[in-house]
Amino acid sequence: MLSARSLDEAQQQAAQLGSLASAGTPEQASAFGDVVVLAVPYRAIPALGKQLSGVVKGKILLDPSNFYPSRDGAIAATAAHDAAGITTQHYFPGARVVRGFNSIDMSVLRTEAHRRPPLLAVPIAGDDPSAVRAVADLVRAAGFDPVITGDLASSIAFQPGGPGFEVKTDATRLKAVLARK
Repeated sequence: MLSARSLDEAQQQAAQLGSLASAGTPEQASAFGDVVVLAVPYRAIPALGKQLSGVVKGKILLDPSNFYPSRDGAIAATAAHDAAGITTQHYFPGARVVRGFNSIDMSVLRTEAHRRPPLLAVPIAGDDPSAVRAVADLVRAAGFDPVITGDLASSIAFQPGGPGFEVKTDATRLKAVLARK
């Protein structure tokens, strides 16, 4: 189930995906999924936390959103300092937040999915081991090699400004880059 700022936008996207896709409000989409993907401008995190934190409590919340000071304002400074994963968790207490799919541009992800080995590495981080395993399975299903960096605080290594941000390589090389932090 997809959601967007406007239901019409989500319905158009769902129609393009086919009969198994549907659209709903943010609340409906959050209630529908076992894994909720929070792909939004980072400045929307506080408002969405107020709106959806009760709905996503106990669910896996995959956060691929990145902060940019020029676009996102004060929350960007908080996320840069504390780690985006920690910041997102603050606004969604009780959700099982996992950072992933944020460190590589989506156009690269689109073209590199299921490439010939070695697969493109996608770093992920989270505090809940079962949530991290579930997201690692999603990373594999999407045609990539997951690299688990550790807890949410470790997500600072692959967010904007971190050594692993926009690194497009295999798992062995990504681990080496992240080890140099």
